[in-house]
Amino acid sequence: MTISPDVYAQGVDAFLQQSLAEWDQGLRAHHQGLTGEQPDAGQVRAWANCQRVLQDVLGELAEAQPELLACTLAFEYELPRERGRRPDVILLTRDRVLVLEFKDHPFPTPVEEAAHQDQVAAYARDLQHYHAASHGLLVRPVLVYAQRPGLREQRGEVTVVGPDTLGAYLRAEVQAGPRQFDHDAWLNADYAPLPSLVSAARRLFEHEPLPAIRRAESAGIEETVAALVQAARQAHERGSITSPWSLACPARARPWWGCSSSTPGRWGRMTARGTRCSFQATGLW
Repeated sequence: MTISPDVYAQGVDAFLQQSLAEWDQGLRAHHQGLTGEQPDAGQVRAWANCQRVLQDVLGELAEAQPELLACTLAFEYELPRERGRRPDVILLTRDRVLVLEFKDHPFPTPVEEAAHQDQVAAYARDLQHYHAASHGLLVRPVLVYAQRPGLREQRGEVTVVGPDTLGAYLRAEVQAGPRQFDHDAWLNADYAPLPSLVSAARRLFEHEPLPAIRRAESAGIEETVAALVQAARQAHERGSITSPWSLACPARARPWWGCSSSTPGRWGRMTARGTRCSFQATGLW
């Protein structure tokens, strides 16, 4: 099977034989093909650190576990229909998908650490739930701090490692045996929500209120919409322009509308023509 030109992937065996210059050239071309732009210096430096760690770790590990050479690496893999969200590295083993996000921060703050963990966890969840070939596979999020040796922690679903502990983690994850899924097919797979998510959407269309919908109803969204429509009709009858902020937006509805009584006028203006109304927003979101 031919791999999509939008994917930059290779077997571990081929990766270990490549020089940094060859690998970097291919990744630059991949990045430009996806974004239309050249990577900045910070991005190139991060790639070099990622390549260095991976070659050291995988090279050593492959000597003890030759089955690793049959695994596949994908770099800057763009998640299907995700508008540019790309995990740094995806390692496809015989039976699972490892999502590796590399960070150069030697001393990240707690806030930065939390953001890094959320980022890689979200990548893994999106692959598990929306990537057609990931359904039924184990998808593991791994956060790699390239400049924090000795680090090995479990933060919820995310495994956090340093450059010298990544090998031990991979040793436990990469098992010998025949492949249980086609790596090329995985790389070419498109967007496909899990059946459970499709079922939830069907419930919504069949008028079975989901928890979020019930919360919206209790927040007074319907009465707010009714008030806005009434104001639009009155404005049409008077031939005037009405601001929604002249209305009493229920306080409990504001989190749903993104509105706050301390920021009047951010909605811009509302006009009405016939029985239809339109809202001219000015940066509410």
